[in-house]
Amino acid sequence: DFVTVGVVSLSDTLVESTQGGIGFDAAEMASTGSFINTTGPGSEIYIEAGVVTLDSSRLETGSDDASGGGITIIADTVEITNVSDIVSQSQAGQSGGSIDIDATDVLIDQNSYIDVLAGENSTAGSITIDTQNFTIDNDSRLATRSETAGGIAGSITVTAQGDFAVRNESDLLAP
Repeated sequence: DFVTVGVVSLSDTLVESTQGGIGFDAAEMASTGSFINTTGPGSEIYIEAGVVTLDSSRLETGSDDASGGGITIIADTVEITNVSDIVSQSQAGQSGGSIDIDATDVLIDQNSYIDVLAGENSTAGSITIDTQNFTIDNDSRLATRSETAGGIAGSITVTAQGDFAVRNESDLLAP
């Protein structure tokens, strides 16, 4: 499913696909208290917008029993705040999807995170962020990890041309 509109505004909403991807192409994409999830073959999340705001929301590919595809965000500004998260999981001996963000400004704030997770006998994807200004603040994290035996964590690459800040109990975690 792919939605092309001026503004995407999700509030306390579930958007889910079990056999394919979800995409948004908009001037602005704002999500408050929402969950966007894809699993199964071809599962991916693609967002292209001037401003992407996640507030108490979750973007996820994969689940506890299925690997997910990639998550791509292309925007001027990306704000992930107020216990929001972006997660790609791998399971059952499969490779997980990567998380790619290309934005002028990226903020991960207020106990929010971006994770790629490897399940049992699987390989996590990578996290790649290309930005001008990058900030992780207030107990937030950017991480790649394995949660079980035999899992292989992915890699993290952040290219920031301007400011790069990790502050106030926040973490950047890679094996």
